[in-house]
Amino acid sequence: EIYGQIRERLLRGDTYRDVADWLNESGVKPGPASKTGSWTAGLLSKTLRNPILHGERVRNAKKNVRINATGKYKAVTADPRELLVRPVPHLAFFTKDEHSELLHRLDQRSARNPLTWADSHHPRKNVPNKQTHWPGQHSRCGICGSLLYWGGFC
Repeated sequence: EIYGQIRERLLRGDTYRDVADWLNESGVKPGPASKTGSWTAGLLSKTLRNPILHGERVRNAKKNVRINATGKYKAVTADPRELLVRPVPHLAFFTKDEHSELLHRLDQRSARNPLTWADSHHPRKNVPNKQTHWPGQHSRCGICGSLLYWGGFC
């Protein structure tokens, strides 16, 4: 029943934030894996994109690849041939058509958002956070009043 109401609210134009606020006000808990214990727009978006909502359990969508230079592992999208999909209709909240319609409408709505960088180059991509001027460009020197930058220069 809750997922049906979430779907209806999003289809009529409510934002993720509006629906998340409604869920929190209604006392609906997100589940034991939630760190904050309350619904957020990001958590709701991620939950609604889970294929188990239309009765499919997906495995091997991601795999870890070792980066030899550092010895660490990085999660990457796996080869589609490795994907394992198992039908679990007893866990479905929507039909496949209802779920795909909802996701299509949400993708259309987010495509109009100028803050999405899906098809373009994001200006902060591959730039470490330490190379930003924040908070240095917003801190003032106590002696001369000029802006401070990383490294302590006035």
